[in-house]
Amino acid sequence: MSKLLKPFIPLFSKITGHKAWKYHKNYVKNDFKDKEKREEEQWNKLKEIINHAYENVPFYREKFDEAGITPEDIESREDLQKIPITTKPELRKNFPDKLIAKNYRNKKIRFTNTSGTTGRITKLVQDKDDVNHKYAAKLWSRKLYGVDIGEKVLRITPNECQPAKKEGKGFESLTDYFKEFLRNPTNSTYAVMEKIVKKTLHRKKTLPPIAENDTDIKEEVFEEYIRKIKKEKPDLLAAYPLYLKWFSEFIEENDLEPPELEKIDLVGGLSTENMREEIEKSFDAETFQNYGGCEWGRYGAECSHEKGWMHILEEHCYVEFIKPDGTNANDGELSNLIVTSLTNYGMPLIRVEHGDIGYYTDEKCSCGRTGRRMKVKGRIQSVIMDRRGIPHMPGKIWDAIHNIDGIDHFQLEQLDREKISLKVVSEEGFNRSRLKEKIKEIINGVESIRIREVDKIESEGSNKYMLVKSSTHDDFRPLSIRKRESEIN
Repeated sequence: MSKLLKPFIPLFSKITGHKAWKYHKNYVKNDFKDKEKREEEQWNKLKEIINHAYENVPFYREKFDEAGITPEDIESREDLQKIPITTKPELRKNFPDKLIAKNYRNKKIRFTNTSGTTGRITKLVQDKDDVNHKYAAKLWSRKLYGVDIGEKVLRITPNECQPAKKEGKGFESLTDYFKEFLRNPTNSTYAVMEKIVKKTLHRKKTLPPIAENDTDIKEEVFEEYIRKIKKEKPDLLAAYPLYLKWFSEFIEENDLEPPELEKIDLVGGLSTENMREEIEKSFDAETFQNYGGCEWGRYGAECSHEKGWMHILEEHCYVEFIKPDGTNANDGELSNLIVTSLTNYGMPLIRVEHGDIGYYTDEKCSCGRTGRRMKVKGRIQSVIMDRRGIPHMPGKIWDAIHNIDGIDHFQLEQLDREKISLKVVSEEGFNRSRLKEKIKEIINGVESIRIREVDKIESEGSNKYMLVKSSTHDDFRPLSIRKRESEIN
């Protein structure tokens, strides 16, 4: 950290409403607190936010009434299953009138939206305290990597959770900020202050996405981005895993000297095992996976002791692992992530389907942190269910196919349990028969495989890429919401 900046951050936290530093210190301290004490404090936070949502948020009052329950019926963690799961389409349908807490509508709130992996954004509201908690959670994740506040961060991702206008669109110009200030000064001020704080006190710089629409990227674009990374000399490079994979291939193919980096933050998506190995080899740097969403901020991150497992920030969110039959999963059981924010009172998010699957462990990490840890295996829309009903993870499928000679890029789409369609950007040595054999080897029961060679793979509306798409993922979702809402993102 810059010696000049270090004393100003806690001072800034004391004299302004920017309390992220204070919350960050509490998050770091609580990581090592007695497990039972943490669980008790988490439960109290959970009960408080449930009571608040019931009393002040029309959407949740209706949900509770329809289920025939009140907050008094939630006496244990097992009772949480009495509260119906909330889906993303429900959030979109009921925003803003039924979702913003009545006692927060005249208070300081800001508008934002999700990144929308599949191109469908969800509009959100965050109260002032929640904004600070979310940034504290990001700082907490970096602390796990060994990166201190004030160290230089360079970010390259398809998009980022940012302040937005009430209608959900981001700020694109000074005129946008001015117009928003005239109608909603609090929201506009938040947006400006965040840019100032991040660039000065937190020394963060963001580069635009390297690929706006598809995988057809010119060599000079890669050269320019690598040059910019070298010029910035960040202490932490925060980047989309697929971008880093492309960078690493370009570096290896052209025998280039990589930028000098020590740590890389894998953000905006999940990396596969092969991706991480290639990225670490090409950049000669340590990678760390984090996890979260614009709705909650970060609530999972790896430490340097046991890679692959992410610590859960238990004071920030309550994460349930729910099996397809709707019951709680046991340690190590593949399940759906259902998440409750413990910090957003302006727009409470209670038992929301995140849209990802994974599993947890209660086994304590060698670093000494006492909370649960988790492995997230991918978007549920990318989980391929085979003819036997066995789920196949997108990361394993991606690694297996991408390792076949002659394939530059691909996108696999499951049409039904017996039919697969592939788009392939091929290279010299591409062999259709070998590709079909590999697919039948990893996905049981596939009878029909249609392969189409293309010049490029297009991104989703969010500029992110869904390279494995499933038509059978609904069978793995919790029973109570299965078939009811097909759009998860």
